[in-house]
Formats: sequence, C-alpha cells, structure tokens
Amino acid sequence: MKLMQLMNVKNNKGFTLVELMIAVAILALISTGAVMATHRYQLVGLSELQRGQALLLLEYQADCLSSGRSPTPAVMDRLQAALPGAALSEEQSTGGVSTLSVRWADPTGSTATRSLVVFAREAQ
Repeated sequence: MKLMQLMNVKNNKGFTLVELMIAVAILALISTGAVMATHRYQLVGLSELQRGQALLLLEYQADCLSSGRSPTPAVMDRLQAALPGAALSEEQSTGGVSTLSVRWADPTGSTATRSLVVFAREAQ
C-alpha cells in the first residue's frame, strides 16, 4: 500500500514552462517601464540644465547692457552652445527698461523661452 502511494505522488519540485513564460513577460514589462521612466527623467534633467544655461546667457547679456560694454563673442558662443538653435532678442521700453529673451529648441521637441527684465542704472 505504501509503495502504491509513493508511486502516485507527483514530483512537484520545479516550475512549468507556462509559469516561467509569465514571469519573463512580467519582468519584460517592468523593465520597459523603468527604461521609459529613465529616459523621461533624462529629458527633464537636460531641459532644466538648458533653462539654467539660458539664465546665465541672459544675465551675462544684462550685465553687458547695464555696464555699457559689448558682449565678448567667445563668451556668447560658449553660453549658447548648450542651447540648440538659440536666438537672443532685446526689446527696449521707455524709462530705460529692456526685456531680454532667449528661445531655443527644448529636448522634448518644443520651443522654450526665458526672459529677463533689465533696468538701466541711473547716471550719478
């Protein structure tokens, strides 16, 4: 009797092929989501880096404008290097107020803009 019971007991120590395929499919979905999230965070980080670079460019231009000196081309080229397709513009207003703006192509494909208002120093 005991021998018959031992022979009827199945050896269930491993996984079936279907169970392994489901586990691999779940891991593939999780890793795809992780890669997509990483790529998005890299784009967001690059976008923020470009915003900071645009602010440096605007501050340099504002400093040159308020001190009455012309910007150095080498410095301008270096500041604009991190901003693909950068276009710097200046809008004069009354009362010695100028608005500086820079536009560039964002890593997400859209156009990004950053502006800075500059007040002229009063002559003493």
